[in-house]
Amino acid sequence: MQPIFIDLPMCEPAGEFLAPPIGGYGGDYCYAAPFLVRAAVLSNAVCKNLNPRSEQSGMQIINILKNFGAVVKRSGESVQVSKSALKAAAVDISDCKRLAPICCVLAMFAKGRSVVTGFKGSEQLLLSLEISLKNLGARCEAGPDRLWIWKCERISDAVISAGDNIYMAMAFIALASMTKKQVAVRAPAALLRRYPGFLEQFGYKI
Repeated sequence: MQPIFIDLPMCEPAGEFLAPPIGGYGGDYCYAAPFLVRAAVLSNAVCKNLNPRSEQSGMQIINILKNFGAVVKRSGESVQVSKSALKAAAVDISDCKRLAPICCVLAMFAKGRSVVTGFKGSEQLLLSLEISLKNLGARCEAGPDRLWIWKCERISDAVISAGDNIYMAMAFIALASMTKKQVAVRAPAALLRRYPGFLEQFGYKI
């Protein structure tokens, strides 16, 4: 299938949403991550259906947000994240590389220099993220298995290609919704099949 081109204006998604299920694990933390990160940067959101005893590796997004200084509150299977004064942090995504793109977006809004490590064996992902961040005007530097990222003071107009990575697509679509700049994303059509409600959260009509 041909990729889809998402040209999303700055907008405000619903403040409460349900994480889509993944097998028998409850709601998917990786699918919820873009909305939780967006809330930490700009607003407030509550995500339901996130099992606090989940065995998903993506559950580490909760601790990652806390390490960046985000205000995170949990009540049963609901997680609330509020706009916070974010500070630089070190993130190891080796156990869940699906979180790498949204962690890089989060780092763009955190004061100081953050580092995302754990890219061993995923050098193409590292390169793609470095190119995308620089296209957006962010200062970043790549090492053998890591990416240093400084707070981005001014986002640039850009077209981002997510290739076949739906998590990269979701991360940069979420970013596009946070800026008045023209940020468009070439996303894999698989995004609509695997998480059909994602774009609906932003009021985007296919």
